[in-house]
Amino acid sequence: MKKKLKYLLVLSILVIFSSATSVHSHAMPGGKVILVSVFPIYQIVRNITEGSTHAEVNLMLPSGLGCPHEYVITPGDANKIRQAHIIIINGLGLDDFISDTVKKIHSNATVIDSSENIEDLIADYDCSGHDHDSHDSSAHGAIYNPHLFASPVMTGKMALNIASALAAEIPSDASLFIANGKKYKEKMDTLAKKMSDAGRRLANKRIVVQHDIFDYMARDMGFTIIGFIQNHPSHDPSPSQLISLIKKIRDENAGVIFTEPQYPTKLGQMIAKETHIPVIIIDPVASGPENAELDFFEITMNQNIKIIMETLGKNSE
Repeated sequence: MKKKLKYLLVLSILVIFSSATSVHSHAMPGGKVILVSVFPIYQIVRNITEGSTHAEVNLMLPSGLGCPHEYVITPGDANKIRQAHIIIINGLGLDDFISDTVKKIHSNATVIDSSENIEDLIADYDCSGHDHDSHDSSAHGAIYNPHLFASPVMTGKMALNIASALAAEIPSDASLFIANGKKYKEKMDTLAKKMSDAGRRLANKRIVVQHDIFDYMARDMGFTIIGFIQNHPSHDPSPSQLISLIKKIRDENAGVIFTEPQYPTKLGQMIAKETHIPVIIIDPVASGPENAELDFFEITMNQNIKIIMETLGKNSE
């Protein structure tokens, strides 16, 4: 309740601020300003709009932020929303706070949900820390894991979604967006096959992860996630939770611990020392450099595959 009251207060301030702020669009004549919520979706949109003369693509949240757990919109963010014609979000609850703000301060903007109507979603067992009380993740009210972007399979599906939606919003570049979307989907399919082939060669596929960001990637490679270091990304586990996790790792013969570059490695290293299994840093591409290359996702995922193969490929049952 306190969190919701805080959000409503901040939102009210933003409405007042943004109403008093003059907005200057930087889009070219006849073009559209596209605002993307988070870095991984921004990278998809950049690939889809590559070569367009009618789309200006901007990122809303800082590129190095990672997943926006408990993020509070700033007045600067509100101004970005006011300037945008099209706003593209991850969806599934990851960035609902943006959609809520758009309704308040810029209801004329078109909101594109990159995860809309995508099938084969994974249920979210409330270990991600998202505020599930404030939204439904589907028409049926089910809660799904929102971290699709960590999977080439799901990233390809989001690319087609975004390309189709942008084609409808900017008809002058419709054929370009559709062609780029299909091209990017093909790249993701190639990468997904490489991940799947690598997964089949692994001796031990039981893993422990930082939190639930790797669910879709784990499915792509055939992993079984037996535990999470943190049930909530901003809260360290209690001593009893750590003891329980260590016991489970030993009982189920886990092969490796995945940590993330956005989080301290201390907990993962401590658990690895207690259980005598390796700990490696795997990047889910939730964040990246401000001026990342268009193929940053592919480069990072290929590096992940290399690290995983070097670590788990030598293990035995």
